[in-house]
Amino acid sequence: MAQLGPESSEVIDAVFKRKYQSIMKATVPDSEGGNVWFPNWKPFNVYCPSDQKFSWLACKAGGAAKVKKFFCQYCITTSNYIDTANSEFCEYCLKLSDENKSFPFSDIKWECMHHEFITDAMIVRMREKL
Repeated sequence: MAQLGPESSEVIDAVFKRKYQSIMKATVPDSEGGNVWFPNWKPFNVYCPSDQKFSWLACKAGGAAKVKKFFCQYCITTSNYIDTANSEFCEYCLKLSDENKSFPFSDIKWECMHHEFITDAMIVRMREKL
């Protein structure tokens, strides 16, 4: 389906959400990990390729950095800390050799800027810390 015109939350609510509501309901797994339409397909994943603005509007989360406090719809980094490196390397940065960390600029110190995506497991860990 093609939608001509400016992307807005009203257009997304009126057109896309209504049309794909039944598809999204089908993505909820049953007790055996299948879904109502294709019970043998495990896991059943639905993807919606889109540009960044569409993702922000559809998720009602995220926005332009330094304009929105929580600019990323996937993590909890705020605009105030967008350029702050982690105090410790993440598991991926730890795997890099010193040679790879200095490539292609040997005079620049490596900093880890990776952030964990918000997942159910992350939310459980955060609740346990409270």
